[in-house]
Amino acid sequence: MTENAKALPSIPERRYERPPIVEALCEIYFTGSQWDVTVPGIFYERVRADYPQKSQLVVSRVELPLGPEIKESQSLPIEQRVRFTRTDGSRLIQLARDLLVVNQLLPYPHYEEWREVVHTTLDLYTKVAAPSGIVRVGVRYINRVHVPGARIRVEDYFRVYPEIPEELGGTHGPFMLQLRMQPVCPHHELTLTIGTAPPESPSVMSYLLDIYDIVPLKDTNAFGQLSHLLDEAHANIVHTFEYTITEKARSLFGEATHE
Repeated sequence: MTENAKALPSIPERRYERPPIVEALCEIYFTGSQWDVTVPGIFYERVRADYPQKSQLVVSRVELPLGPEIKESQSLPIEQRVRFTRTDGSRLIQLARDLLVVNQLLPYPHYEEWREVVHTTLDLYTKVAAPSGIVRVGVRYINRVHVPGARIRVEDYFRVYPEIPEELGGTHGPFMLQLRMQPVCPHHELTLTIGTAPPESPSVMSYLLDIYDIVPLKDTNAFGQLSHLLDEAHANIVHTFEYTITEKARSLFGEATHE
């Protein structure tokens, strides 16, 4: 922890035998990277033992702002990325000019283990691309919650849900809510997306719970702060997750006992 880093708030983190997480990712946006066509090849030679599968992809994104200061969506520039994937598909690295993304798919390890993977990959990027600073860090956890039953009360499982007045029928079909939340660790921007998802079978209802924490950085010389920023983002996500679900939802995940 750096001298200016504040202690993390005390947030009890539950461990589950069947956690609903399907993907976690950390994205780091840099400035001033020494980038040319040789960088992805050099990076690949360093990681190919663990990430032997290499591919290229084009990413086109549209940003939908939630704040009142921007009225319209913004089309972001198309990004050319290189992707390196493990043989079992459980983890991948995405690389572009001034961008590093580490995606963790199933099986998801404990956060402490995944954080070390992020740090190791970051160290390699800084050695190969030599960026001058970090401008933004994003941490995102995507969960799918499967609830037995063809028809359920959403409020039995989630504390955030659409409430329909009786004058409009009192019930609803598929939905998607996106909310800007107040993070427990300040100076972060946290977005919660919750909604219905395609079910695994007709007798199951499935829900998406997507929590995305962004840290915009005014001081780009933040390499020494990254570990603490990741811990803060994780704390924000855990806090939001635990207070979005109910005890009935937790019973689906099988809370692990602590020895």
